[in-house]
Amino acid sequence: MSSVRQSDVTQIFPNAPQSVESIEWCARANFPGLKQRLPSGTQLVLICDTQTSRLSVVAHSATTAIKNSRQLVSLSNASIVSQVLESGDVSTFTLLANTREDEAVFTELFGIHHMLVVPVYRQREILGAVVIGRARSEKMFSEDEISAADQVTKMLGQLLTEVQIDGVADSINTLSKNKSRAVVDMDSELQRQERFRILNEMTDSPIVVLDENLLVCEANITAEKLFGVDAGKLLNNNLAQYFSGDVHHLQALRDIKNSGATFFEATVQKNGGETLFIDVHANLIMPDGVPMIKVFLRDVTERKMAVVALQKANQRVIHLLESTNDAYLALDENYVITYCNRQAEQLFQILRKDVLGQILWDELPAFSTVFYEPFQLAVDKGSSAAFEVHYSPLNVWVETQVYPHPDGLSIFFRDITEKKAAEAELHAHRHHLEELVRVRTTDLQIMREQAEQANRAKSTFLANMSHELRTPLNAIIGYSELLRDDAKVLGAGELAVDLNKIYLSGHHLLRLINNVLDLSKIEAGKMEMKLESFNVALLVGDVSSTVGMLMKKNNNTLRVNCEGDLGEMVADSVWVRQLILNLLSNAAKFTHNGDIELNVRRTNASDEAALFFSVSDSGIGMNEAQTSVLFQAFQQAHNNTLVENEGTGLGLTISRTLCRAMGGDIDVKSEEGKGSTFVISLPAVVVPNNPNTFVKP
Repeated sequence: MSSVRQSDVTQIFPNAPQSVESIEWCARANFPGLKQRLPSGTQLVLICDTQTSRLSVVAHSATTAIKNSRQLVSLSNASIVSQVLESGDVSTFTLLANTREDEAVFTELFGIHHMLVVPVYRQREILGAVVIGRARSEKMFSEDEISAADQVTKMLGQLLTEVQIDGVADSINTLSKNKSRAVVDMDSELQRQERFRILNEMTDSPIVVLDENLLVCEANITAEKLFGVDAGKLLNNNLAQYFSGDVHHLQALRDIKNSGATFFEATVQKNGGETLFIDVHANLIMPDGVPMIKVFLRDVTERKMAVVALQKANQRVIHLLESTNDAYLALDENYVITYCNRQAEQLFQILRKDVLGQILWDELPAFSTVFYEPFQLAVDKGSSAAFEVHYSPLNVWVETQVYPHPDGLSIFFRDITEKKAAEAELHAHRHHLEELVRVRTTDLQIMREQAEQANRAKSTFLANMSHELRTPLNAIIGYSELLRDDAKVLGAGELAVDLNKIYLSGHHLLRLINNVLDLSKIEAGKMEMKLESFNVALLVGDVSSTVGMLMKKNNNTLRVNCEGDLGEMVADSVWVRQLILNLLSNAAKFTHNGDIELNVRRTNASDEAALFFSVSDSGIGMNEAQTSVLFQAFQQAHNNTLVENEGTGLGLTISRTLCRAMGGDIDVKSEEGKGSTFVISLPAVVVPNNPNTFVKP
């Protein structure tokens, strides 16, 4: 079949009539069918008169009786509906006070406040519009309703396109008036076939022509493809056999003589078993005076499935919005409430049916005080926003999250009144606790200062009592020594033994008192360091020669190793001597029948020289717990009865304090049952009055 373009039709039949009256007649004739498929509300069809440039209402569903509506109800090109048609897009809007002409027509005559305007196209030409209106109290139009209105209006455009084709066909009839009857009959048949051929070629939509018994007289290729049959197989078959399910709408086709047109949705069962959803639009035609039914079919399966999927998706979204703990409001670009969930009703004490379709600020005036600015800021920036506000009419704190989108705002509200109260209570408790801590800290600081003051007083007392304690003790030691010697001369052996015990006990007590007094002097800051230069090797030799009796007491052997030239040292020689003696004395005390080594070496680093005095023994050793308390005052590593532990536990404490006072330190490595190694590290030249070299034990 050859293709005939619209421009070809115009060239063949230049006088084809395209009057406004024929378009209006077609719109009125098909309006009853359109009403059934359009969304609820007041439905109107407006047609544009190109000669007057005005829109006229040619059909409407209002109950108001309007006589001669084409003359009384018309709009100029300055009306907002006319301006919407110029854009060519489907639009929804609300009539405002400044649209006076539209209000006079739609509000005063039809009671319309909210409007849905869908342009009617004949191919690319806008012929008019389908308008659906609702009152102020009714809700705005949903996406499903807008989509349905768009689809129905497109069908009306197809019908108006066919009005143009029928006009072309009428010109064929005019050419045949002067022919003979036989020729006229033949020409009429040819004209009928040519008319359907033109119709078939100009549209991609399925079209069939039926007789009064619903037998298919004509069908284009697209219709054959729709029903899934081969070419020519539709002809002379009853259309009812292709419909499935509820076929009561087919009766409307049989009654089309009375109605003139009908419109309904049906299902078609293809030969392969596939079920299709189709829109059926039929109107009565009279070719050569014979009543026929022209049926326009549209496959809306994809749209139907998409609508079903969208409805399911909407139901899921609604379920989520209704099951969430947050209140939710949806607003359009004019702040009209389009959705309100159950939680929003409870939070703001409103009824959903009362606020839907209403402007937010009208229904909740107090909202504008706290919410308008952040809402508008989110819209202007085009980004989400989150904030907390106090909604004073209900005395609640609300956490708000705003999400702007092209159609308006999605807003979630959460009641955080209890959270805010808990935060305030927690803040009060924290403040009270901080005050208690501050008071307690002050008390502890005072107590600490008092304890330190008492400790300093004790140390000062002991340091000052040095002479008073040592003088009588030295007298006891001196007299006991004289008496012991006299007893030996006189031959009083038993008395000499007792006097020797007094003498030894006095010496032991003197050592204890000396340690306590030395520690007290250190704590009181009264022990002075006397720096002098001395030969290290000579000092080591002198010390090693004085500990011979200590080594023999437990049958130990002492070895002294001096690595290289030890040179001179600037330090307090008395302190250094005491340090070495303390370590050798401890080694001799805790080692029996063993070896003790004294190793001395000097390092000459680039920054400063240092001397290391290492004392190693093969004695009983210590575990990790014992070494951890070794340098604490009045603590002894060994408290068992197997070793005679004379002393106060102050020797190592004083030794480490003296080392650190000279800028050095003492370290220890020990293994239980294998012995210990103590290492004294001291700078070769001690710097006096260095605050970093002295650390209180």
